[in-house]
Amino acid sequence: MLLIPLLLALACFAISPTAQASGGSIPTPTPTPVVGPTGPTGPTGARGATGPTGATGATGTTGVTGATGATGVTGANGILDFADFYALMPADNSPTVPAGGAVAFPQDGVSSGSGLIQRTSVSTFVLSEIGVYQVAFQVSVTEAGQLVLALNGTEIPSTVVGRPTGTTQIVGTALVQTVIVNSILEVRNPAGEPAALTITSLAGGVNPVSAHLVITQLQGSTGTTGATGPTGPTGP
Repeated sequence: MLLIPLLLALACFAISPTAQASGGSIPTPTPTPVVGPTGPTGPTGARGATGPTGATGATGTTGVTGATGATGVTGANGILDFADFYALMPADNSPTVPAGGAVAFPQDGVSSGSGLIQRTSVSTFVLSEIGVYQVAFQVSVTEAGQLVLALNGTEIPSTVVGRPTGTTQIVGTALVQTVIVNSILEVRNPAGEPAALTITSLAGGVNPVSAHLVITQLQGSTGTTGATGPTGPTGP
């Protein structure tokens, strides 16, 4: 009786595919893993290197031109030009200067060097620019007499200076305004005088005596204001 159940068990084992594949062992099922809780967040990593600079964007359109600012105050006038011309007597002048004749100042003294005030002869001097000039002169003469400035051949009555005796120099200072370029200036014995003037030699001593003509430009003509140039483009 015991033999029958044993034979049945052996028969079942012999024909089972699972038993044959596993060498006779019954496989153990794989357990399903259980997911645990999420761990804490780790620390922030180090900052990465800066990336390359991007390309420059397109230039924007030019802005509207601003309003013109107020004109500044005009600066003070100064000396614009100057020149000194002189004579030494004896030798540098004729013995006498007739009525209507000009005194000679044949030697060049100190000047600005601009060439805008210069001589055209021993007794005529060019004022190249339109403007206002201060003219000072001194001449030793033997007799009583007068001297006057002439501009472009015309004597200027407001510049006449003189003396009643023959004991001092004739000295004059005046402002002259030119209205044309290259005006010609002279120091004259006025036309209509009854006698010639004698330029004194060695006046008061044994040394040659100087006569001077000093011309200083104080003001020039104002030029027209040029047109305003276009506004440049706005930079990037």
